[in-house]
Amino acid sequence: MKPAEAAAVALRSRIEAGEFRPGERLPPARVVAEEHGVSMSTLTRAIGFLQAQGVVTVVYRRGTYVGAPE
Repeated sequence: MKPAEAAAVALRSRIEAGEFRPGERLPPARVVAEEHGVSMSTLTRAIGFLQAQGVVTVVYRRGTYVGAPE
């Protein structure tokens, strides 16, 4: 599994476990990248995967928010 995919799976697991609630803003990307041991560019790709799946929504200059559960 590529690092971006692994980071996406780990972040999705945290969301599904209830660590972040629907509508809640995720911590700053730099913090999340450090928590998962990946670079900012890798985290950006991971967030892109999650956004394509509808797990998160990215709002320019505002942050990344958890989407509504399916």
